[in-house]
Amino acid sequence: MQTATVSDTEQRECTDHGQYQSHRFFGQHWSNCPHCSEEQDIARRLESETRQRKERQEKMLRRSGIAGRFEGARFENFRAVTAAQEEVLRAAENFVSCFECHQGGGMWLIGRPGTGKTHLGCAMVRGVIESYGMPASICSARGIVRRLRASWRKGATETEEDAIEEYSSDALLVIDEVGNGFGTEGEQLQLFDVVDLRYQYRCPTVLLSNLNVPLLRVALGERVFDRLREGVRVLTCDWASHRAGVRGDRAVPSLPPG
Repeated sequence: MQTATVSDTEQRECTDHGQYQSHRFFGQHWSNCPHCSEEQDIARRLESETRQRKERQEKMLRRSGIAGRFEGARFENFRAVTAAQEEVLRAAENFVSCFECHQGGGMWLIGRPGTGKTHLGCAMVRGVIESYGMPASICSARGIVRRLRASWRKGATETEEDAIEEYSSDALLVIDEVGNGFGTEGEQLQLFDVVDLRYQYRCPTVLLSNLNVPLLRVALGERVFDRLREGVRVLTCDWASHRAGVRGDRAVPSLPPG
């Protein structure tokens, strides 16, 4: 293999860095300003790192569970008109801005349907992914159970342990629709497997539910409820449905205090 050898040198001028020694290689090929070359190398490396970081974020967003009408859900486009809505929005934003992946605890957003809980949950998931480059996801409680049970089928490509580990390793897990058609002993046990491992890892978990706190205790079961309530902040979304003005729905009566 032929190697490069320096055959000549000359003094050259760089408009940005002044004079430098240029070396001729293989005929008429001369080396460029070493400072410019270093800056170009740094720029290419930064560009590559930025591209890789964006690709990782896009991959995490694809598996995050953010889909359909909530693909564009962000804090910036959450409609906060009342003081109560503003308070919940600020709390969700602060949760992400002060996020630590092993801080434990979490947040519960409870209230009537259509108040924007899922919107805020998706915004929190997106915020953790985009701000910290950490995996985060949102899934319904029934969706978690369905996935775990799918692993029991013959020929399943994923084991139950793999699914539990993936849910448990997300920096943030938002569990949506907690209590909707959920609450059998088998479902509670399976959800406990996910929640308990996250509890051991001290990974924050966010709950979204139409139920108040006493009814959540019944739906989740004592063991799941006990794990999730440690260090949690409970916020009530007690305002009219955002969809009411569009569909002409009547306002749902206020939930009992939780």
